[in-house]
Amino acid sequence: MPVKNSLLYLSLALVLPLLPAHSQSPTAGRSLVFQGTGSVSIRHQPELNPYPMTATAWVKTSQTTGFAGLVNKYLSGAFCGWQMYLINGEIRAWYFADFTNHIWDGSDGLNGGFVADGRWHHLAFAVDDTGGTIYVDGVARANRAWNGTPTRTTGVQDMSLGSYPGAALNLFRGSMDEVTLWNVRLSRATLTNLYTRSLRGDEEGLVAYYRLDESEGALVHDSCPVGGYNAGVVLGTVVRSSANTPLVPPVPTNGLPAILRSPENPEIEAGFPVSFTVLDPAGTWNHQWMRGGVDIPSATNVQLVLPAAASGDAGDYSVRSWNDSRSVVSLPSPLRVVTVPEMVTQPVGEVGEIGASVSFSPRVIGGRPMEFRWFRDGVPVGRSNSLTLSPVEPGHAGDYRMVASNSHGSVTSAVARLRISARPMTDRLVLHLKFDGRFQDDSGHGNHAAYARSGPNANASPTFVSGRIGQAFQYTTTSDGNRFEYATLGYPPDLRLGAEDDFTVSFWINYQNQTGDLPFLSNKDWDKSHKPGWAITTQGGGHFRLNASGPNRGADFFTTATTPVIRDGRWHHLLTSFQRTDGNRSAWIYTYVDGALVNRTAMSLAGAVDTYGLPFSYASPRTSPQSSWAVNVGQDGTGVYFDQGGASAVGAKIDDLGIWRRALNAGEARALYTAGLAGLDISKAAVAPRLFLVPEERSVRLFWSGDPRNRLEISSDLSSGAWTAVPGIPETNTVVLDVEDLPKFFRVAR
Repeated sequence: MPVKNSLLYLSLALVLPLLPAHSQSPTAGRSLVFQGTGSVSIRHQPELNPYPMTATAWVKTSQTTGFAGLVNKYLSGAFCGWQMYLINGEIRAWYFADFTNHIWDGSDGLNGGFVADGRWHHLAFAVDDTGGTIYVDGVARANRAWNGTPTRTTGVQDMSLGSYPGAALNLFRGSMDEVTLWNVRLSRATLTNLYTRSLRGDEEGLVAYYRLDESEGALVHDSCPVGGYNAGVVLGTVVRSSANTPLVPPVPTNGLPAILRSPENPEIEAGFPVSFTVLDPAGTWNHQWMRGGVDIPSATNVQLVLPAAASGDAGDYSVRSWNDSRSVVSLPSPLRVVTVPEMVTQPVGEVGEIGASVSFSPRVIGGRPMEFRWFRDGVPVGRSNSLTLSPVEPGHAGDYRMVASNSHGSVTSAVARLRISARPMTDRLVLHLKFDGRFQDDSGHGNHAAYARSGPNANASPTFVSGRIGQAFQYTTTSDGNRFEYATLGYPPDLRLGAEDDFTVSFWINYQNQTGDLPFLSNKDWDKSHKPGWAITTQGGGHFRLNASGPNRGADFFTTATTPVIRDGRWHHLLTSFQRTDGNRSAWIYTYVDGALVNRTAMSLAGAVDTYGLPFSYASPRTSPQSSWAVNVGQDGTGVYFDQGGASAVGAKIDDLGIWRRALNAGEARALYTAGLAGLDISKAAVAPRLFLVPEERSVRLFWSGDPRNRLEISSDLSSGAWTAVPGIPETNTVVLDVEDLPKFFRVAR
């Protein structure tokens, strides 16, 4: 039987300052202080996927924005595993057996409410066949039944404390103490007992127990020997409370040696150094390093150093350590040496704004030295590992690829397409609903909406109220499912967005009385977010969400991450811009609130996001007034979504809705917001022109942002006030002009 403390720990040794002791603690002893720069990783073991299960932790934080992992065994987007985490200071949780069988609401998970008040709280997530429950300080705060069949998860993701692996900005800031994991669903009475005392470590059903009382070291010990010794390792920077000792390599319990590796990643690029170190504080052990179970000649020191890893160094490394009384062998640590260049992350397509900057930054690994070459439409444009274009010019539009090569081979990236938009605001606008007492489409495409209603309490006629610009449409769905009032667009050809066309949705919204995740706009059955179609929806806590799923459902699934609070009874402008891709490219989905970018998420959604022509079946128990799918305002694509009592919006107001068959850029998002503040609708919005001049040998190259119908004008004398339009300017927002007599002055006029 392997000795528990001979596990191989992968981590970097860091010397860090420590914070002062906290003023209170759930139990006597120390706690672990996370500063948003580190986490604890616990190697996957099957026993860390218990079912039934309960996970608990004491947490103190003032982190009120963004995502933050607490205790989890889940990789973002995996749909397999479990976790407790924070969103904007609210405790959330979910449990996934797989994409079909889970305890999940299709959004951010169970919501146990706000806990980021700077005080200690005891948090617990309990799961069994009846579903999942979040407890805060011994009180049940949120419950949810299973979707599908109750099933144990089989995820192989490592367990983490203080991190949400794979999610952006995922690190926790705050203190944590007394983390436990159980293979039973603890009762409320037991949780209340945990709320008042510490544990011995041998309690029935306890799988793992992290007191977090270590005074030093990068090792986090498991105090539950019954469940198997599942120690954790500090990654990055964390500090211990109630002490002034820096974190140093761990001193193992029982005096047994442990192993430290730098870097901790099991994958190393050829030519880079890697080292393995036996932590033997007493110096009483002998050591022999091995690769693939075979002794490495003369490798008997406490440290094994490979100064420049080569392909022949790949393999499973371990160490045999012995003294007069015993001998132990570590678990193997695989080392993969990457020689031929590999593209870890691809460059991502952009919708560029003239005059702004755009960067393509893929990640490539492989043996060094490595050469990088960038191409636009096959023409060389750069020779570094990233490419930045600033300021962006109209001529920068095109398809970009990077080729990385070394002595072992080469790799070519996927295409990243840069689109440069310099068009009238209404170009490819296929829907414009002003809601000024009517549902007429003012885009000129005739995609008029109609009032739709169902339920015994629904108003017979639509309600129009004072809006951001003129009037607005007021819609309502009640949580009892007895009142549905919305606007339907049917499914005209212009709103069948297909698999390739970019598109943009823009509107003003104002609401307060809302629960759950009722859509602002949708064409799908929102009962499950992975069902085909798209939706822009409300969310708990006053946030919102963008979702799209292709025909392959889970394989074609996109959803936004963090979004700001917009449920405050004031008007907000929302715009989401989709740059579509094919199977060889990826692109960004941009989300803007009040003219500012709040979310940019890469996606590779393949296939159509339309529900047109699909069988019309849905989960709601209410009967839809529709006979087929539709694009609806204030409802999902069925017209009767209320999440069986979990979703509602009473008196929500929407104004100046537009849909384009192109992806709008950041300048256009700002222009729409600015126009709305001035009481101007989409048709009157315009990007403010900015003029750029690049001197050349006997000419100047000029390019400018804004409507291409703007005039480029020239003057030789500013004091005269005489300006002349430059003739023959193409509507490309760029021109090269010969300049002989100086000075010359240029401007762009609307």
